Amino acid sequence: LQALDAGDAARARALVDEKERAQYVPLHDRLIRFMAEVFGWVLDRFGPDGLLRFHRAAAEGQRAGFEKWERMGPAEFARASAFLLKQHMGHVEVREDDEKFTIEQAPCGSGGRLRLAGAYAGPAALPVVEARGPLTAGEASLPVYCSHCPVWNGLAPLEWFGRPHWVFDRPSRPDGSCTLHIYKRRAGAPAAYAAALGVAGGSR
Repeated sequence: LQALDAGDAARARALVDEKERAQYVPLHDRLIRFMAEVFGWVLDRFGPDGLLRFHRAAAEGQRAGFEKWERMGPAEFARASAFLLKQHMGHVEVREDDEKFTIEQAPCGSGGRLRLAGAYAGPAALPVVEARGPLTAGEASLPVYCSHCPVWNGLAPLEWFGRPHWVFDRPSRPDGSCTLHIYKRRAGAPAAYAAALGVAGGSR
């Protein structure tokens, strides 16, 4: 604040960057690792079905927030989603076309950075979900931390509201990147995505 009051924008930016990179990122990344280890513990002991039940229960506990999102228009929801994802301090870009908003993370600041840090390799490697379905957004496999996203933001909204909020497109790639789409029409999301999450019929 003193730097801003003094008109020293460069120093203000440097101080904010220092706070983010040296203070907040390490704290954030420890929390993400803890969450991933909890998810991994559930997967190891109770299998994919147990992890799915765990994520469904976690989503249900946050349902009031998802209901607020459901009341937003598509542009407002895209802004809210980009703001939320940026809190993980990855690189976030948003594109718009006639059908949808597309959010690119390169890398994702949570699951992507965890993957790039080597969390899924070595003697203390986190597990990977190998069951194609809602935990993997229909992919053949997905890192265990990332498995909450297609459940919280896809399966749960489908069951509550009849549509997914986020439609993932090749999520959690090896380079840490991830793509998701927010469709403008209520029935805009491809039926194939609902089927990949294990929901018949879908929103189109």
